[in-house]
Amino acid sequence: MIRPPASLDGGDLLRNSTLYREFQAEREQILRHKWYESEKQGRDIGFERALLDWMIKHRTPWRQARAAAKKIPNHRFLFFFPFPLRRPCETTKDHDTNRITQNYY
Repeated sequence: MIRPPASLDGGDLLRNSTLYREFQAEREQILRHKWYESEKQGRDIGFERALLDWMIKHRTPWRQARAAAKKIPNHRFLFFFPFPLRRPCETTKDHDTNRITQNYY
């Protein structure tokens, strides 16, 4: 049986793929955003909230700057997240305590 060279096995192909490297770069930015926002609020905001907040506020400009730096066309990547994204159905803010409550469906 002929085996593919070590450089062509599944793990190396995944780690060397552009899609995986873009995913890792986005994940690093999301974790950095999570840290900043958690420090601002004085508590851990959680990965899901940081992810949604970063995607809404920062993803498009970050990707445009990254594409311009690489001089590649700004195409959309599809990412697989290994957890379900919960979407808030209702967000309320208590103005006395400045606490945000999200009720999920």
